[in-house]
Amino acid sequence: MPIAAKPAGDTLRQALELEYTAQRQVERAVIAKRESGTTWDQTASVVGTTR
Repeated sequence: MPIAAKPAGDTLRQALELEYTAQRQVERAVIAKRESGTTWDQTASVVGTTR
């Protein structure tokens, strides 16, 4: 049974949507951690960056 090809750009659109969704989840997680008392320095050390 042949598999129908996806429309042009469909894969890229899905990848960009997934990237956006992941970024939003990270932002929400950081906000939740800040609200629970995690410092910016602690958050930065987890991702290997500085403010």
